[in-house]
Amino acid sequence: MIPLDRVFREVDESREEILDLAKSLVGLDTSNTGTPDSGNETRVTAFLAKRLSREGIPRIRLLGRVPSRKNLVVSLPGRNRGCALLFLSHCDVVPSGAVTAWATLPFSPTVRGGRR
Repeated sequence: MIPLDRVFREVDESREEILDLAKSLVGLDTSNTGTPDSGNETRVTAFLAKRLSREGIPRIRLLGRVPSRKNLVVSLPGRNRGCALLFLSHCDVVPSGAVTAWATLPFSPTVRGGRR
């Protein structure tokens, strides 16, 4: 098992890369209005698939019934065939509402007061 202090050190060393990734993801409008074809999750899944591919991850698939709502499926070989890990998340968001209600634009990540 990896020591927790090593995990924190790795996160600290990767801070800018992590923040750049978060800003890129927040900047993708995946608003789901409740109609079957809204959500545009493929914006996020295609972005992540491209990024993973650049990192050399070979088994990447986008799957879905609706072209704009594809899921990302990535398979990585492990050392133990009896163990598996599944990471599941959603990437659509509720509509942002009136832009005038926001201090900054909803899909424009902003750094304020040292916080992002």
